[in-house]
Amino acid sequence: MILTSRDEGVGLHADPTCFAFTPTILTPEESWELCEQRALSRRDKTEFSVDKELEAMGKKMVKNCGGLPLAVKVLGGLLANKKYTVEEWKRVYENIQTQIIRSDDNKQDSVYRVLYLSYEDLPMHLKQCFLCLAYFPEDYKIQVDRLYYLWAAEGIITSSCDEPTIQESGEEYLEELVRRNMVIAEKEFSGWRWESCQMHDMMRGVCLYEAKKENFLQVIKAPTTSTSTVNAHTRRSRRLVVHGGNALNMLGCKSNKKARSVLGFEPDSNLLEQSVQGFQNLQLLRVLDLSEAKFGVRIPSSIEKLIHLRFLSLYMTNISHLPSSLRNLKLLLYLKLYSMEIVHVPNIFKEMVELRYLWLPDSMDDKTKLELSNLVNLESLWGFDSRNCSIRDLRSMTRLRTLGVFVRGKYASENLASSLRELRNLETLRLTSFNQSDEACEVDFIWNFIHLRDLDMWMHMPRLPEHSRFPPNLSRISLGNCIMEEDPLPILEKLLHLQSVELGFSAFVGRKMVCSKGGFPQLRELFLRSLIELEGWEIEEGSVPCLRTLSIWACYKLKEIPEGLKYIISLKELEISGMDKEWNEKLESGGESYYKVQHIPSVQFNY
Repeated sequence: MILTSRDEGVGLHADPTCFAFTPTILTPEESWELCEQRALSRRDKTEFSVDKELEAMGKKMVKNCGGLPLAVKVLGGLLANKKYTVEEWKRVYENIQTQIIRSDDNKQDSVYRVLYLSYEDLPMHLKQCFLCLAYFPEDYKIQVDRLYYLWAAEGIITSSCDEPTIQESGEEYLEELVRRNMVIAEKEFSGWRWESCQMHDMMRGVCLYEAKKENFLQVIKAPTTSTSTVNAHTRRSRRLVVHGGNALNMLGCKSNKKARSVLGFEPDSNLLEQSVQGFQNLQLLRVLDLSEAKFGVRIPSSIEKLIHLRFLSLYMTNISHLPSSLRNLKLLLYLKLYSMEIVHVPNIFKEMVELRYLWLPDSMDDKTKLELSNLVNLESLWGFDSRNCSIRDLRSMTRLRTLGVFVRGKYASENLASSLRELRNLETLRLTSFNQSDEACEVDFIWNFIHLRDLDMWMHMPRLPEHSRFPPNLSRISLGNCIMEEDPLPILEKLLHLQSVELGFSAFVGRKMVCSKGGFPQLRELFLRSLIELEGWEIEEGSVPCLRTLSIWACYKLKEIPEGLKYIISLKELEISGMDKEWNEKLESGGESYYKVQHIPSVQFNY
């Protein structure tokens, strides 16, 4: 077991006899090299270099970073936004010397001065974006879609028909925070957009310090936070973050009526049954996030009265019925209703014309019939089901970037192409069909989506369109239930930008697949799931040259791993699941097929 912490006492508490490894800090030379690299990231180094006087000033500044890579990178990001003059860099140095955050450790103090100055250097809108990160617990992975719409609900991002979407503006703001090394963000497999983000614990310390100093938010923890403390602080704070237990009950009747935001994390199972009164006192709320809260089959009626809400998440709650009075929430930008329960959703969306993000429950009862044609500003729509919604309503949603659709019945399938044809801004599309296996879906319309990067098609589709009929920049594709008898790889391998491919659950029902020489030039991930008829798979030398991850799951008839796997020196991870134990014997050290996988650092077997 490996424990990582900046506090050596954590490991010693777990095991006083444990071996403690302390990474070495950067030398002054290494610190300056890293700082210079970040500071000049926007400059062409062939045309510009740091003169000796500027270098001397830079080296003087990095001494305040204590050899910590985080602080060095933050300083470099700060300098990248300044003029490359001695006077400007000297001004930064003087600011570092005058900024003080209290600390018992002088070295730690100088590091925090650098981090603090990076916050002070932010423009006002990015300061607000940064402080919003204080909502989330330590080491919490923040999904960027959620974050962008929180920023919008706070009024930091605005969007109208002739302006960038909330997602586009959010990506721009997050990109700047990442470039300044104030936020750590992960991109999706394809590398074309951010997926999640979080903060280094030291930078989070700066964020919490500033949030507290400016009364930006109040964190309520149960049972450690007393009711009197909550009442005292919430009179000043406009944002309340509830961490664990029954802390939300502390809002009570004395809570601040001017509160704008309430977010709950790790809620108690009886959380909301006991705290209805609290919501009645928070009628100016713009943000209410009750993800995973449990409060019976219906939401508290007081939520329906929060007419100023811009952001409402009931993600994974156990509700089975939504009240028709939710239509009063006409200013909502973000509404997440995803649930594993069967939910009745009344026809409430006609007047919610400001909605930009809507995630409907995956299972809605047969009585649910929704009219969505007025939602012309939507940017993301998940859970659209043709059993409960009209496929034709999609035609008006021309601002959509992300769409997930369940298609049921022959009529819906026939109208799918004409209804989606105008959605030319789509970047992500998930299509799932529940039609009878003899009813093939027509998918040639996907060529219209020139911006599409991410595509799921889980539907009966005897053969793929020709490669020339696919969007030109497609980077990920997932296929399932297609029942294709022809090998799909000769078509897919010609899609030059593909980085991830999944063939799952009877996508292909033939016996043999072939990866040809020169095919899949950028593919990094390949997942084969439940291809129950697959017996042979050939990989020619020179195919999939960039493959890093290969996963084979429940392909019961596949006789052996391809011979050509030994040529893929880029492969870092092979995962084999749900296969006969004989595979393990063949591929382990000394096995007859070990030579095919001996170059792969990680080979895992799961039964």
